[in-house]
Amino acid sequence: MKRSSVFTLPPEIKAELDKRLLNSGFQNYTGLAEWLNENDFKISRSSVHRYGKDFQHSLSQIKTITEQAKAICAEVGDDENALSDAVIRLTQQRAFQFLLNLDLEDEHHEKLTIKDIGTMVATLSRSSVTVRDHRNKMLAQIDKKLKEMESAPTDKRKVSAEALRIVREEIYGIFSNEEPK
Repeated sequence: MKRSSVFTLPPEIKAELDKRLLNSGFQNYTGLAEWLNENDFKISRSSVHRYGKDFQHSLSQIKTITEQAKAICAEVGDDENALSDAVIRLTQQRAFQFLLNLDLEDEHHEKLTIKDIGTMVATLSRSSVTVRDHRNKMLAQIDKKLKEMESAPTDKRKVSAEALRIVREEIYGIFSNEEPK
């Protein structure tokens, strides 16, 4: 897929174009192309339109994902860091898709080196491991506390064995080989 000529713009001009696209509600592509041409950037209306369409789609996706994440957190909370885990997985998937589509021979691609790609993969992997380790640590702490509660003498328990089993298995998904005492 050919990369948009908009990506060849200097960062400050591209940032201004993004701002103008947002302020115009992603309309007036003819005017935006004229503005670029007046500033000595020969970019066609159709190139600006393609870029604007992609930008608007990405913005819409981000808004939708953000709204969904807020709704999920409001409904179920994020005690297990599930949202971060989902974001990491999504980012990994997008990075993989990006790498598949990357054409290192294309003179218009951003200067991305193997080192940059390696750093990106390493950072994502560390994040994934951190989330997994945190989840496992929390589950181990919960399991320990449940075992303490289960091992308490029956007459001293504040919660029944059945209630502990439900908490352990159905709420936290921790299964024990031992029967509650």
